[in-house]
Formats: sequence, C-alpha cells, structure tokens
Amino acid sequence: MGAGFEDKQRQVIPRWRTFRETVAFGETARSEVGQPMPVSELHELLEAKLAAWSKSRDVVHAADLIATAVVSGELPAASEALEFVLRSGSRAPQGLRDLAVQMTAAPAQSPSEFHETVAGVREIGIAIRRIRAALIDYPRNPVVWVDLARLRTLQGSGEAAERAMSVALSLAPDNRFVLRSAARLQVHLGDLGRAHDLLRNHPRTVADPWLLAAEIAVAHAAHRRSRLVAKGSALVEGKKFRPFSIAELAGAIGTEEAQSGNRKQARKLFRIALEEPTENVVAQAVWVARHTNTIEVKEDALATPHSHEAHAWTLFGARDWERALTESKRWFADQPFSSRPAIMATYIASTPLGRHRDAVEIAQVALRANPQDTVLLNNLAFSLASMEDVTEATRVFGRITDAGADVRTRVMLTATRGLLAFRSGELAMGRELYKEAIDLAREHDSVKQEALGTAYLAREEIRARSRDADTAVNLAWELAERSDCEEARLVLRAIDANKAAGTGPSPNSR
Repeated sequence: MGAGFEDKQRQVIPRWRTFRETVAFGETARSEVGQPMPVSELHELLEAKLAAWSKSRDVVHAADLIATAVVSGELPAASEALEFVLRSGSRAPQGLRDLAVQMTAAPAQSPSEFHETVAGVREIGIAIRRIRAALIDYPRNPVVWVDLARLRTLQGSGEAAERAMSVALSLAPDNRFVLRSAARLQVHLGDLGRAHDLLRNHPRTVADPWLLAAEIAVAHAAHRRSRLVAKGSALVEGKKFRPFSIAELAGAIGTEEAQSGNRKQARKLFRIALEEPTENVVAQAVWVARHTNTIEVKEDALATPHSHEAHAWTLFGARDWERALTESKRWFADQPFSSRPAIMATYIASTPLGRHRDAVEIAQVALRANPQDTVLLNNLAFSLASMEDVTEATRVFGRITDAGADVRTRVMLTATRGLLAFRSGELAMGRELYKEAIDLAREHDSVKQEALGTAYLAREEIRARSRDADTAVNLAWELAERSDCEEARLVLRAIDANKAAGTGPSPNSR
C-alpha cells in the first residue's frame, strides 16, 4: 500500500539551497534596520579589502575582496569586483571566473521543474567534477565547499558531505550561510542533537535572528528545550531588524506558543512573521493553521514566491490531486535532498491518481539522497508491483529495515507485503497479510489506512477473480463512504470503470 506521511511535526528548519540561490532569496543580507551590524574583525577586514581594491583594481585585489565578502556574508560589497572579473576574460583564472558567474547569475523566476531535477540528479558526478576543479584554484573558498557538500548529499554520500562541510566550517566558522547549511546537513543525516549543538554553542547565534530561528526550530525537532527563546523574543520585539530578517524567528517562536496553547501570543508572532515572510515561514504558518487552529493564513501570504510546500498541503487538503502533485514536485525540485516532498508526490501519484510510472520516477530520484527511507522504498515497491514488475518490487522491498517501526508504518508495510504475495500468485498469504494490516489499522483508529487497505484488498481480489471479489468490493465501498476516504473511493471507482469496460485492472494504472 502506498503511503504519504502525517506531518504531525514541522519546524522552521533552515532550507538548504546553493549559495547563489540563498543570496537571491535575501538570506545573506544584513539584517538590521538602518545602520550596519556592529563592526567586527571580519568587517574591518572587509573594509580594508575594499580600500585596497579601490586603489588597485586588478585581478588579485578583486579575488581578495570577493573571498572576504563571501565569508562575511556581505556579497553586495564585492559587486564591482565581480563585474571586473567577468570583464577580465582570460586575464582572470578560470576558477575565479566560474565563481563570479555563479555569484552574479540572475536567479530563475521559480525553482527547476521536476524533469530538470531528474536530469540534474543523474548528472551530479559532472557537477561534482566541476566544483572540485574550482577548488583547485580556490581551496579556501567556504561557499564552494558548502555547495560541494550539498551535491554529495544529493549523491547519497553522507560521509563525503560531512567532510566537505567540515572544511567550510573551518574556513568560515562564523558565517551564517555555512552554519545554517551545516545544521541542515546534520538534520538530513538524522543527527538532530549535533545540529542543535552546532547552533546552540555558537556565540553568534544569540545576535543573529536567522541563526536563532534555526536553533529554536532544531531544538524542538530534537525534543530539546531551547534556552534562547527569551532572547529570540527580545530580538523580535526590539524593532532592530528588518521584518524579512526576523520572519523565521517569529515563526519559530510562534509555533512554540501555538503548541503551548498561547493563542493570543501565537497570532501576534505570526502576524509579524507574515509581514515579509520567507516561503519557509508561509509553509510553517499553513502547518500551524492546519494542526492547531490558532491562526489564519491569508491569500496574500500564499502568494509569496516559491511557496510550493504551502500550496501542496493546501491543495492536498482540498483533494485537488493534480495541482497538489504539481506543487509537491516543485517543492521537491527546490529541496531535492529532502524526503518529505518526494513522499507526498509518490503518494499522490500512486494512490489518488494511480500514475505508478510517475511515482516510480520520483521515488528513484529521491532515493539517491535518501537510500534507506522506509516510506520511499515502500512506495517504490508498491508502484512497481502495481505495474507487474514483481521481481524488482520484491528486491526494493527487501531493502527495508522495519525494526522499531511505528503502527502506521507497520500497517503500510504489512499491506505492501500482501500486495507482493498476491502478485506472486500466493493468494491466501496475500489475503491474510492484507487483513492483518486492516485489523491493525482498525485497532489503532487509523481509519484512512483501514479504508485504503480494504480498497486495495478488493482490487487484488478482483484481479485474481476470486469468488469473494464482489463481497470485498462492497465492503470496501461501505468503509470508504463511512470514513470519507476520497483516495479509497478513487481506487474503487477505477475498479468499477475496469469492470464496466470488461477489463481487469490495468498494469500501468491502478
């Protein structure tokens, strides 16, 4: 049985994009209103590099200024130097020209579409070779090391990603982009405690709203209590920072307040968060509205560029399956190392829409970065079996380790075992496994899973032309209507359509 996921927990965990995309989104800009941030040694160094560049406008001084601007998070200060490098042609080293192109390229109006993501993931090796070539000329550029870590993550090479990120941290231990990226990498690798320690223990966190937002969000995800919430509240209330710069911080604290039942304070904080939100904040607000009934998210917030996650969940709730699939694929294109958008997309494609080929393609791409994800492996096996590729489905399903699985996961896996048994010709075993999954779902009040399991059992009984097929279909319809499970109804409508046409279930559909 294909499975989505219940987003019972969501926090404002930092997004992880390339440096160029992060700059384009505004996350590296100065955060304070009016005057610049207090001068530190790093900023003094930047001023010195600017002065040196003003006196000697050559490639060497341009490279020094660009490197310092990248580390300090003040890339606009190097805009003239970047343009100079681009005009210099062969007088500038190829690696420096490549970096200048990367830093100045206009961002796309929207994230890559899914088919472009597929091509990109399949050509990761080429991208890694290019970025390693750039490191030969500029081995001390932390931005390139972070982008290499991201590529290694997409490749599924966690250890290599950590090595690259360690170099970036050693080169730029105080850089916001590096710190947020490093924390996000550890979240992806499942070491939430390490991600939180990195942010909690850094001296810059208490003064930087972007880092403080990440610390509070990661602490909650790690089932820890942040000691910095009060400091975060002071930053939000202090009117010192631009609304965009405190949006994620206000959203992180607002989530804490909503979950604690402090509705008034939660509404206040989300009003601030949604004044100039990031798309991550919009997705968080949609989650809070759906799960706590504390706030209301207006249409203008949903118009925030790149809000694909928020739109995907809104459309999912409205049962607008085609558009929900489109938005979940766009969400995945924006965060291609994340399993969450891929799980949603594979579920929508396979279950309400019955497009198993789409689900297979999405799952195969997502499993590059998440090779052990139980739900992705299950959904891939489910769709492969539904397409009659039982041998490959069995091989994929065999990669799953279900030790310690929760009840919902056990229901899902047991039902998929039932499907594999049916498609292998072991009808009695398949029937027994489906009924075991249905009973387990019923015992734990998982009404939707019970309805879906019953519908898929009916599908297999019809396909096997068993004498109990009509009874199974009638029972499935009764349960689908009683539970208001639209996905189960869609599965059953496909069965009815096939019966009316005088054909069995299509191997390439439901």
